[in-house]
Parts: sequence; structure tokens; C-alpha cells
Amino acid sequence: MGLRIFIFEEDSSLLNLLTVYLQGKGHSVQGFLGRYSCPLYQKEHCCCPAEKPCAEAVIINSRNPLKDADILIDQGRKGCKLAAKNKAVMCASFLKGQEDVVQDLGFSTIKKPFRLEKIEEWLESCTARLSCQLPASPK
Repeated sequence: MGLRIFIFEEDSSLLNLLTVYLQGKGHSVQGFLGRYSCPLYQKEHCCCPAEKPCAEAVIINSRNPLKDADILIDQGRKGCKLAAKNKAVMCASFLKGQEDVVQDLGFSTIKKPFRLEKIEEWLESCTARLSCQLPASPK
């Protein structure tokens, strides 16, 4: 079974490309045109069920990677349950030091141009992190 993925992307053609590709790989993808489309952006607290987040991977892309990171930090403050490493900031041109700042905050980075296989590799690492967090099954 694939991951539940949220993609926040301002470019509709890139959003469509990622959505079609990742759905073809068996993932459930919900796309949003813009980073402020996250339901948590306008709410004070996360309303996802206590046992799991609303998505298992998040990709956010705009021209300002530090603002994207700020949105992801704000999600965490409001109770988002998704691990920071399963959230990625995508950018075509990280300025000097920006990529390090984003990674130091615990988030993954994806540089554009990218190969779709690299996105799938990152999603595989997200899956591995999630499997480490699963509670042990009762005996």
C-alpha cells in the first residue's frame, strides 16, 4: 500500500506531473495550489486522529524555501503529528546556506530540477521511518 502524500505546489503543471507519477506508483496524493492551502494553516490545533497524521509525506514548494520551512514549523507547533524528516521543502534555487537551515530544522530538501526516481527514493525513506514508529503488534 502506498503513502498518503500532500503536495503544496504553486505551478499547476508540476503539481499535475507529481500527482500522476506518484499515483501511478500506488500512492494516494492530495495536491494543493499553494502553501497556504493546508487545513492546519487556518486552524489553531491539529484535528487529525491521535494515532496518525493526515499525511505520511508532505512536499512543499515555492520560491521561498525559508517561508516554506516556517509553515512546516507552524504545523508542528499546532500539533501536526508527521515527523519533520517526512516533510520536504522543494526549491529550484536555495540561496547560500538556506538548504542547510532547512535541513538543520529537521526537514528534507529536494532540489529542482529533480529526477522523479529521487522523489520515489525519498518516499521509500519516509516509509522506512514510519515503519520504525509503528507500535508493536499484540501477541
